Amino acid sequence: MIDRRSLVLQAVAMSLCAPAIVRFGNLMPVKNRIHVRSPAEIGLIDRRHIASTMPQITALRRAGLPLHEIADALDRGSDAGPFKLIAPWSTQQVLRMIQEAELLRARDFAMGVSTNEHRKR
Repeated sequence: MIDRRSLVLQAVAMSLCAPAIVRFGNLMPVKNRIHVRSPAEIGLIDRRHIASTMPQITALRRAGLPLHEIADALDRGSDAGPFKLIAPWSTQQVLRMIQEAELLRARDFAMGVSTNEHRKR
């Protein structure tokens, strides 16, 4: 039989142990942040991957394609040899590749090494 005391205790227990119902609007927004590594964190394999992929990305950017279409084009024609990605290209990966290539180019320029001298060695 249910009496007042057990009803109150059950109501309190249910309010404490009930699953949380959260609205989508109350959730903390996730920032869409791209982590670009510093030139010191970019290793030899990463540099070669950037050097082998950037000519294709640069040509597609000159053609006026947006980043998501560049990512799709890299997925379709992924002829990167040993640098083939397992996951498909995303817009963030393309943007990260561009930013890291610019950082490396600026670092090489600051050190007085041109890309042509690099290739001659």
